[in-house]
Amino acid sequence: NEKWFLKNIGKETLRKALKVCSKRKFAGHGYEKMDVELKIIKMFLKRGLKKMIYKYPHFEQNFTNMINSIIYKYRERIKEENYSFGFGNYEKEIKEVIRLYDESVGLWYINDGDDESSLFEEI
Repeated sequence: NEKWFLKNIGKETLRKALKVCSKRKFAGHGYEKMDVELKIIKMFLKRGLKKMIYKYPHFEQNFTNMINSIIYKYRERIKEENYSFGFGNYEKEIKEVIRLYDESVGLWYINDGDDESSLFEEI
């Protein structure tokens, strides 16, 4: 829950983790780059990423900028019908990320069982 998280891990650790994510830009290595990026952004979106970056855009600004850039890039790919990257076609995955983003309204939370607590209520 939120109290456990704040006591044992803390906001600064989360901020550092998001900063590291933004430096690597979710990139895999070489031909895996797009696969890794799609997998990670879907994971974040399913856990309330959109709400977090809208409610607290300056918590880790570089992370927020990176997410906005990725979403913009995917929207442009859809508009241009350009789904190829390396040796793969990512039409299904790109459209799924945009669907998740557009439909996202959930809280950013850590779930310890029954309790869904917003990690950022106090930020």
